[in-house]
Amino acid sequence: MKRNRLLLMAILMLPLLLFSLRSFSQTSTIRGKVTDESGNPLTGVNVIIKGTTRGTVTDVNGQYELTAEPEETLVFSFIGYLSEEINVGTQKEINITLLPDITGLDEVVVVGYGTVKKSDLTGAVTSVKSESLMANSPTSVQRALQGKVAGVLITSGNTVNSTPNIRIRGNRSIGATNDPLFVVNGFPLTGGLESMNPNDIESIEVLKDASATAIYGARGANGVILVTTKKGEAGKVVVEYDTYFSIGKLDRFRRAMNAGEYCELVREGNRRYIYDGNGGYELDPSGNYSSAGPDYNQDLGMVYFNQDPYLIESLNRGWVGGVWDPSKVRSFDWQMAGFRDYSTSQNHNISVRGGTDKTKYYVSGAYLNLKDIQLQSFRKRYNLHLNIDQDLGKLIDMGGNIDFSYLDWNDGKGIPTFWSPLGTPWYSPDDDVTQDGDPAYGLIPHPCGEPLQFNSFYDLDGVIRQKRSNNLVANLYVDVNLFKGLTYRANFGTSLYIKQEQEFFSHFSTVTGLGNPRSKQSIWFDRGWNFENILSYRTEIKAHSINVT
Repeated sequence: MKRNRLLLMAILMLPLLLFSLRSFSQTSTIRGKVTDESGNPLTGVNVIIKGTTRGTVTDVNGQYELTAEPEETLVFSFIGYLSEEINVGTQKEINITLLPDITGLDEVVVVGYGTVKKSDLTGAVTSVKSESLMANSPTSVQRALQGKVAGVLITSGNTVNSTPNIRIRGNRSIGATNDPLFVVNGFPLTGGLESMNPNDIESIEVLKDASATAIYGARGANGVILVTTKKGEAGKVVVEYDTYFSIGKLDRFRRAMNAGEYCELVREGNRRYIYDGNGGYELDPSGNYSSAGPDYNQDLGMVYFNQDPYLIESLNRGWVGGVWDPSKVRSFDWQMAGFRDYSTSQNHNISVRGGTDKTKYYVSGAYLNLKDIQLQSFRKRYNLHLNIDQDLGKLIDMGGNIDFSYLDWNDGKGIPTFWSPLGTPWYSPDDDVTQDGDPAYGLIPHPCGEPLQFNSFYDLDGVIRQKRSNNLVANLYVDVNLFKGLTYRANFGTSLYIKQEQEFFSHFSTVTGLGNPRSKQSIWFDRGWNFENILSYRTEIKAHSINVT
């Protein structure tokens, strides 16, 4: 009876086992190559798994590799080409040819005082739409533009929280700024694009040649980035909510030496070599370290090892029974102590759009919270965007935009790596150096026997740096159709930018040197307004079009 019961249980468990094995083996590696119509490889094509943020880009040979499940779909997209979607299924290799986007020539591009078709565009202007900007869930507009505009270099720094720099066709000045001019809905923006919510952007146009200075004068000498935000649409009310949460870890970084490697570096740095007369070199016995291998007595004579009892004990642990074992040396990683285990990023965005043929509206709000890998480093951003467009009849249209943002951030501070890995930032229990340093017993003012250097760990709690900014941009427009082909447009905008930086250095900080506390506060206040009057005439004569502004 017992045997029959076991057999019955095995039969019942078999389908679950098969299902588990099938689920485990679903994910597979997909490889392939992306080419154009002529068979030439396309570099930098985005290959994204539809509905996710997982993906990759093609290399210089047009090849790619990623993991996907049979029921998932790959989306291939590249500027100037039609996007393609391919179901994975049972395929292990997916090669694809992208076709040019001929219809893109009819797209409307913003060029300062108006719009033109791509086919009529003669200047160096690149347009990037919202779908391309949001493909990788960027945390800022600058990161959304990375790799999407030829001739535009965007460097993002070493950390998630660092503010990216934008350079259009390189640097133009040694002493002056090389930042481009940012124009949002026709109004020049103060403070860059860091305060903007990428989800609110409909399109971005980059003016890269003389057309920028022709419209904006000297301000456009470094190029101009035109930002057009989203607007309402006639129809039912549409409510959208978008959110994500991500975790990051350190990937590639310059690892600091451990204590064993550091000891050998100090020894080699104190050895001296002399010419042996036969084309080679030999160790000079009169040097500071005359032994070709590790020597305990000479180690104790080195100031790098003997200037602190804790350093000596760390070194002694490497001498096991009179034999040097670098893996036994007590070591402390000062560099990694200045980092969190991982960084986190969360973003929430909600928008409402709708309207009628006469009135259209768009309202959105967003919240971003970044905690970078460096201790103390964080960035919080709050955004509010409002757009309304009103049709006042056959002759007059009017509307406006309001954008408000609030930023609160700290760039953080790492721990310098000049400290000896044999030392520790903390006191040992009962000042017993045979025990490891413990945070519970406080910080050593001058660790590693360095009388002129204050403990860098003081700055983690003893220094407060905080930056805040408020940015408000509002603009209003009126369009008047005077008669067929002739229109008048008036644009009025105003902006208010306030930035505050606060710093506090307590008694326990490397800046004060355990002296009197210090504090510092800086405030920037910028207010501007803009009023434009634009008269335009457009007409078409057979296959020709005339546009005068």
